[in-house]
Amino acid sequence: MPAVEVIAILVHVTEPEAAVAWYARAFPRGRLGRVGDPIIPILELGSVKLEFVQVDEKVSSGAAGTVVYWQVEDFDSALGHLESVGAQLYRGLLIPIAQSRRRDGTDQRIRPSGKRHASAGN
Repeated sequence: MPAVEVIAILVHVTEPEAAVAWYARAFPRGRLGRVGDPIIPILELGSVKLEFVQVDEKVSSGAAGTVVYWQVEDFDSALGHLESVGAQLYRGLLIPIAQSRRRDGTDQRIRPSGKRHASAGN
């Protein structure tokens, strides 16, 4: 199998415009954009696009399913920033197996509308 790279993550939400606005505050280095037909709001973070799509009968919104881990330079600073834009502790502090030897912290936060995301220290 040839090498693969994650390029987009679909984030199912009830209000795509509100969700992309919140994520833009949470990740201010991201670039806002739009793709597709119908138009889907996106936030580009490096080589990955978060694509905010409307929930439907197959996929609901909220704290369930896939969790994405973000690598940050300063864990405590990132944690404080996420809390300042409304994220609440969901589960943590966790230490993933791959990082347990270095004792880096990881946590899961839940944004105001219910989606989970996680942060991992360097």
